[in-house]
Amino acid sequence: LARTPGSLSPHHPTRISMVRGSVVRRALLGAAVASTLCLEASLAFRTPGVTTMALKGFGAGSSKKKSNKSKSKSKSTEVPFKIDRTKELLSFYDYLDMKGSSYDKVGIATFDVGFDLRGVVALKDIKKGDTIISIPAPAAVDLGTDSTDPTGPAMTLLRAMRRAEEKQTPLMSYFRLLPAKDSNDVLGATDFWPDNALDAPGLEEIATETRQRRQRVASRLEQEGEGFTQEDLTWATWIISSRVLTVQGELGQERKLLIPFIDMCNHERGSAQILSGRATGDGRLKVIAGKNIKEGEQVTITYGGPNTGNDRFMQDYGFLDRSAVAYDNVISSMDEATRGALEGTLKVATEAAAGSSVPESVTREYQLGLMRALERARR
Repeated sequence: LARTPGSLSPHHPTRISMVRGSVVRRALLGAAVASTLCLEASLAFRTPGVTTMALKGFGAGSSKKKSNKSKSKSKSTEVPFKIDRTKELLSFYDYLDMKGSSYDKVGIATFDVGFDLRGVVALKDIKKGDTIISIPAPAAVDLGTDSTDPTGPAMTLLRAMRRAEEKQTPLMSYFRLLPAKDSNDVLGATDFWPDNALDAPGLEEIATETRQRRQRVASRLEQEGEGFTQEDLTWATWIISSRVLTVQGELGQERKLLIPFIDMCNHERGSAQILSGRATGDGRLKVIAGKNIKEGEQVTITYGGPNTGNDRFMQDYGFLDRSAVAYDNVISSMDEATRGALEGTLKVATEAAAGSSVPESVTREYQLGLMRALERARR
C-alpha cells in the first residue's frame, strides 16, 4: 500500500495464520559484538553525506561523536556499530519475551553515522522465507482506525504513554525507546522547522501540508488538550506519521498500530523483506525474509511504496532517500510548464550560498535532487 496524504501507514500487511516462535538468545547478543556489519550498496545514503539530516532510525541518540573503542566497523563502508546492550534495551527485550515474541535471529545495533542510529542486525544467517521477527498483535500499541487526521491517534498515543508512566507498566520499556523530542530523528522532519524555512523554492506542497498539520494540532488541543502541550502533540503526530503501520483486524477493519521491534527496522528502497500479519487477538505481526541475509547484515524494510517520493520522506519521516527514483517520483505528476517554472526557481535558489542549519542543509540537498530529476526528465 503506497503512502498517500492523509494515510497513516506505509505498509499494509496481509492475512496470515498464527505461528509461535522462540525468544531471543541473549548469548547471541554478546557474540555478535565482534561481528562485521555488511551494509548493502543500496544503503549508501545512510552514511554521512551532504547534510547532517536525521536518517531513518529508531530512538537516535545524541549527535555528539562518541568513542569508537567498543565498536566494530564494516569492512565495506567503515561504518562503526555496536550491539545495543543498554539497560533500557534489555528491559525492552524482557517486555517482548513476556508477550511471547520471537526474534532470536536478530538484535538491535547502534550505527555511528555522525550520531547514534539504531537498526536491526542479523545475529546469524537467515534464509529466504524465514520469519525474522514475530510479534503478537496484543503486544502492539493499537491507536484505532482513524485514518483522516493523524492528531487523533496521536492523542491516543499520548494518553497511553501517560497511563503507562503513571502505572509504570512494562510497556514503558518500549515508549522510552521512541525518539526524544530533541533527537536527530526529529530535526529532519518539517513539522519541527521554523516557519520561514518552509518558504524555500521547491517546498511549496510540503509547506502547505506541514502548515495544515500544525493547524490540526492546534485545533485538536483546543478540543481535547488534557494538559498536553503543542510540542507534545506535534511530536506524537510525527510519531504516528513516521511509524504507524496499517494492519487488517477483526471484520476487515484496518487498525493503526505501533509495532515494537518491527518499527526499529530502517528503510531501504526495494527491500526484499515482507511484512505480514493480522491485528486480532491471536494474530502475529511478522517480518519475513525475502532473500538470504548474512550474519552481520542490517535487516531493512521499505517505507511507503514504489511511488513514494522525497516530498513524503522529508515531511513524514525526517530523512531523504538518496536514490534517483525518490526524486523522479516527486516530479512525475507535473506537466511540462510546471516543471519549467520549478527548474527556473530552483536554479536561482541553488546558486545562492547554502545555510548551515538542518532545514537549510536538507532543503539544499532536496533542491539539488529535484534539479537532477528535472534534467533526467528532459532526456
